[in-house]
Amino acid sequence: MSTNVRAKSPGPSYPNEIVALSREVCDHLKSINKDYPDEVLNLIKHSAHAVDRAPNRFSESHFGGEAGLWLATYMRDLVNTQIRLLLHFM
Repeated sequence: MSTNVRAKSPGPSYPNEIVALSREVCDHLKSINKDYPDEVLNLIKHSAHAVDRAPNRFSESHFGGEAGLWLATYMRDLVNTQIRLLLHFM
């Protein structure tokens, strides 16, 4: 993903933080297809925020415990669903 952002980013650098990177992706998708509903693009930002905040809330996820497995499964399913929704508008 970061390779694609690097290729599309107008500046010499791209965001390293997941939330900032999600904003960059949303801005890019909106620029190439004005028909994307803002609510769909906001799902990307919300997902990134959930991943960013999870280690702060669930210290167990730092050690590969149940919280980390739950988050990985949740994000996998959520991202797959979001991609299908985004593809609908292409």
